[in-house]
Amino acid sequence: MTTIETFRSSEVLTTSFADLLKRPEMLAALEALRDLGAPRETAPPNGVGFTEWNSHQNTRREGFHHALDALVALGTALPRRKADSDLMPNLEPED
Repeated sequence: MTTIETFRSSEVLTTSFADLLKRPEMLAALEALRDLGAPRETAPPNGVGFTEWNSHQNTRREGFHHALDALVALGTALPRRKADSDLMPNLEPED
């Protein structure tokens, strides 16, 4: 199973996906999906209060945009973790 961490730590996968994200077709698809998640006025169903309905709608929308942001993030490699020697170049290795 591929996780977000394993995907983003693979240079081949992230660079390939980053190239995909630059294609006009992919940009148009992402734009269409973001429009699908745009706020729209809808009346709450019978028996549901305005506050509860909007809370539900906002939670759904946040999750939707979080998923799209995560998809786009797959095209960005994880930053390399700095080693102790990078942070402290004069550090003597332990025996």
